[in-house]
Amino acid sequence: MSSGNIKFNIEKIRKALYISVTGRATFEIAYMLEKFCLPFLEKNYHLEFDFSKTTYLDSTFLGIMALFTRKSIYPIMICNATQNVFDYFKVLNIHTYFEFTHKEFDLEWFELPLINEENSELIKTVIDAHEELIKKGSTDSNKFKSLVESLRKALIH
Repeated sequence: MSSGNIKFNIEKIRKALYISVTGRATFEIAYMLEKFCLPFLEKNYHLEFDFSKTTYLDSTFLGIMALFTRKSIYPIMICNATQNVFDYFKVLNIHTYFEFTHKEFDLEWFELPLINEENSELIKTVIDAHEELIKKGSTDSNKFKSLVESLRKALIH
């Protein structure tokens, strides 16, 4: 199955970055999301995510979302999450780090271009995401520790 896509809109006056995630939110777009959003977080932008069209979230994507909660001075807003999407956050025990709400977005959305990452950079993103889930006390921490250890070994070789 292919990954979904990300669209965005920036409101400079309010310092808000709006992100819409359509389809499957996987490690393939987590890297792109991290590289795009971190500079805005460094400039103290609010992040609001529209998950109304999201069908799946993997642990790497959720780990990057968890990382954003640590980097942001504002709560990360999760808007229009279906019960299925909310359950992905809850299963990993990270739902309490976000604010869930419903909101209508009347914005012009712009497609976030794909970034062609090197395998080592993608692996580092997966490691960072899962380390963040471990720090947040995810229910799957032991499984993620094994994954991180294996990926670190893969980077060395």
